[in-house]
Amino acid sequence: MKNLTIKQLFYILVFILTIIPAIYIYINNSYIKSTTQKALNLKSINHAYIVAKKLIEMNDLISYKYRKEDKVLHEALQISQDYVVKNGKKFNLEPLKKELNKLSENARFDILIIDEDYVIRNTTYKTDMNLDFRMIPLALKTLKKVYSKPGFIDVSTISGDAVSNEYKQYIVQRAKGSKNFLVQVSMSLVDGANIENFIKDIKNQIPNLLSSKVYYIPFDKEEIFDVEVVWSQNFTNYTKMEMLKERDSYDKFIKYFDDTNKIRKSTFIDSITAFLEKNTYKDLYSIQDEKYIHHVMLPFNSFMNISTNSRYMLYLEFDESQAKATIDKINILTAIIWLVLALLVVVTIYLVNRRIIKPIELLKRNMKVKKSIDMKLLDSQNDEISSMSFTYNQLLQDLKTEIESNEELLEQFKTFTANTIHQVRTPVSIIKIALEMIDTTNQEALLQIKASLVSIEHMYDSLSYTLNRERISFEKKYLDISSLLQQRINLFSVIVQAHDSKIEYDIEPNIMINMNQIEAEYLIDNNLSNAIKYSTPKKDIQVRLHKFSNDIKVSFESYGTKIEDTKIIFERYHRTDKSRRGNGIGLHMVGEICKANDILIEVEYINEKNKFSYFFDGDVTSI
Repeated sequence: MKNLTIKQLFYILVFILTIIPAIYIYINNSYIKSTTQKALNLKSINHAYIVAKKLIEMNDLISYKYRKEDKVLHEALQISQDYVVKNGKKFNLEPLKKELNKLSENARFDILIIDEDYVIRNTTYKTDMNLDFRMIPLALKTLKKVYSKPGFIDVSTISGDAVSNEYKQYIVQRAKGSKNFLVQVSMSLVDGANIENFIKDIKNQIPNLLSSKVYYIPFDKEEIFDVEVVWSQNFTNYTKMEMLKERDSYDKFIKYFDDTNKIRKSTFIDSITAFLEKNTYKDLYSIQDEKYIHHVMLPFNSFMNISTNSRYMLYLEFDESQAKATIDKINILTAIIWLVLALLVVVTIYLVNRRIIKPIELLKRNMKVKKSIDMKLLDSQNDEISSMSFTYNQLLQDLKTEIESNEELLEQFKTFTANTIHQVRTPVSIIKIALEMIDTTNQEALLQIKASLVSIEHMYDSLSYTLNRERISFEKKYLDISSLLQQRINLFSVIVQAHDSKIEYDIEPNIMINMNQIEAEYLIDNNLSNAIKYSTPKKDIQVRLHKFSNDIKVSFESYGTKIEDTKIIFERYHRTDKSRRGNGIGLHMVGEICKANDILIEVEYINEKNKFSYFFDGDVTSI
């Protein structure tokens, strides 16, 4: 975070402050929608269980009543067979109906004669006259089975009638005496349940219930795919033909039961059995006629299907459009919140960029090039940044004035220093000549004078190089570094003797380098001077020069205190030992010379000695 600019930090903060509410909005919206959806599911499922419970109660009661009349139904069939055989299939059946209705006080009967073309040609239930079963595959399959097996009796499940709105049960058998027609008898209970009333009652309790069906699923392998609708809310609006067509419902059933289209007829029994064993329900949503429909499929059992080895499946459709509208409103509200948040972020970024970041960047650019700021470029003249910019302009103007004054003083100082250096050279030369003429027995005093003279010469050379390095180009040439190093050691030997020590050296001869002689002398002299100045008294100094392959190494070793920071010593005006005299620019200039000549520096502390090593690479050779 410390290395980030204000702009980067601002965008990171904006991102964090945006993503947190964005995540909250997303989670909150998802939770509300999920909770609402679960509430819808539970509400519809609870309604489905209520309908199933009522159907079970009604079916159990109806089944019980029909089972009590089971013998009567078979008796009615036998009476009808005898009557038709005696009188023919076209005879008036009303007398037969009256006779059958006398069999039980609780049941009412109708007789239907179905010819070999599977068309009702004679019946007491006039609505079914001329009904063609060839148009109804499921019913036709049953009638063909009965027709092909004389003596076989088929008793249907109890189902609702579209015309009478009553529950009915049918029994059918081929006419005796090798007659080519079928005799069918329908039975309904006098006090039986009324489908229309049941539907009205359910609709009053569950207003959003659009439709309901009960599927009958036989578990006989030969009839397993004969799925039929035995009860439907829509039966009250159907004709008899429409109702019978609706009964053949395997394709419609499997469409809702298997919305993923994975179940095949070969796996149908296993899938239904597995579903029933879980004792659960299936549901899905769809949009039909601009309505949001919740489809629920729920298995249930009653006495009606237990005796026939079958199962019932309740199928309901609920209109959840109102709830869907609520969810859509939540989505719209969330979208508005997202839009407001995005707009707020954009406005914030725009204002902060315009009023803070851009002025700061303008101030930074101008400060970098030391240029004053045009106050007209700032949007406001009254905020803190404008005040800072105004202050900066004043400071910059004052600084420029100060710099101009200091530059003038510096030029004067350089002129004075150059003149002084030039004037120092003459007395130093005179001292050297006079020193040669002095005849004294005090060799120690003579040695001290010579040492001081060498120090003054080194100071003169250092100051002269420092002042002239920026104005003079120091051209390189091939130097005999072995000879030059020997000469400088000989020169500084006088100073070393004055300190009661000596310089030990190991110089490989005839090594050449490509370097300016003044810079090479400065590098050697400064290292010798520092070694003498900071070395432990009366300890020798070692200087070595060797060539390794294409590299040349010059090293200066002296006893002394370990240098803790080996990098900072090459900075301007830094002195490790503050108690020693010096201006702190010697090693800085050595570092600058090494950079200019691609010389690698290595500083080590080995065996209580500070070791400065210099590696020359590039254009080097030997004689």
